[in-house]
Amino acid sequence: MSSDTLISKAKKWIGPVPNGWRYIPLKYACEYNKEALSDCTDPTYTFDYIDISSVSLDDGIRSVERMSFKNAPSRARRVIRTGDVIMSTVRTYLKAIAVVPEHVFPMVASTGFLVARAKPDVISSSYLGYVLKSESFVSAIEMESVGVSYPAINSTDAVTNYIPLPPRDAQNAIVSYLDARCTPIDEAIARHRAAIGKLEEYRRAVIAHTVAGKVNGLNPSCWGWKRFKFIAHVDSNLVEPDGYENWLHVSPDAIGKGDGRLLHRRTVSEDGVISGNHLFHKGAILYSKVRPRLNKVVIAPDDGLCSADMYPISTNQVTGWLRYYMLSDQFVEQAGLVSDIRIKMPKINQQELGDLKILVPSYEEQLDIVSHLDYQCAAVDDAIDRQHRIIARLEEYRRSLIHAAVTGHIDCTKETL
Repeated sequence: MSSDTLISKAKKWIGPVPNGWRYIPLKYACEYNKEALSDCTDPTYTFDYIDISSVSLDDGIRSVERMSFKNAPSRARRVIRTGDVIMSTVRTYLKAIAVVPEHVFPMVASTGFLVARAKPDVISSSYLGYVLKSESFVSAIEMESVGVSYPAINSTDAVTNYIPLPPRDAQNAIVSYLDARCTPIDEAIARHRAAIGKLEEYRRAVIAHTVAGKVNGLNPSCWGWKRFKFIAHVDSNLVEPDGYENWLHVSPDAIGKGDGRLLHRRTVSEDGVISGNHLFHKGAILYSKVRPRLNKVVIAPDDGLCSADMYPISTNQVTGWLRYYMLSDQFVEQAGLVSDIRIKMPKINQQELGDLKILVPSYEEQLDIVSHLDYQCAAVDDAIDRQHRIIARLEEYRRSLIHAAVTGHIDCTKETL
């Protein structure tokens, strides 16, 4: 792609810039951190690992996983430093981008990240972070990605994209402006996320107490313990995706953590499925066998296919009751204990799942539990959804501020803070 074409594309998402500003390719503003964990010779070397699921455009680095070199997955390779900007070049629809904060423990990112370090004589690290967090820039990267189910962009192509470069005093003014404006937004978002955390904790407690019979009207003294395999069955039915293109497709990513809800509905074709998947029918329980502590379980709303990382499950009990039991802390803790031995990728196999113990009430009490929890959880889910809507509006406002500032649509040198 010619430089004229790239500049034309840049002007499309940036727009006209103020006098004294320039457009420059990202590669001229950054050095690329190629420090690799593979150079490590100490198997006990311990670090905080970051993968794509740990990073988002709005939240930055949300979580880290501490591990040693000997237990590190092969993709844990890129050493990152404070002030580096990391941007995922795979699964770019996730918009995983963040500025690496100050940290005490060494940090390592997966190989799917482009790690950019500002050239101090060209651009400030803080300004670079805001530029690359501009949603329009990230969307440009996403649009250039190739692939359906696993869209990616070559790092060499990503860094040819142009960014707006103001003079250093304007860069500093933009950073000061955005720091001052974004901090209260971030604090408000944190408060709403804390409220969501409390609501989720309440929902877990309600489910745990109810399936244990600790609510009025239930008589757990008459209940009995049974192995999972005696009340439910994994319906393995592996099929090729040909002929099922318009059917519902469910992967672990499509299911909420611990809430039993389907996050989105996509077809087999839309997810770009090319390998064998399990056929399931409406009403089946779909359970992610990978990382059981994430607690991903849902009742299928229609016939469809699910990835091989999931179990389609049928039961001779009330389906809604078993779903709630599988969402309970009692079940999750059992599944977690048997899967945690697989450090690199916790996973529960069919035999282990079948051996889990389930406290089974009578049929009538199962119906009562479903009725009670449907009512309780619906109210909690509505409250959580309201919080998410508020957060989405705050994030949208923050993104618009960042875009306007880094593209010169706001003259930050004249703004009063």
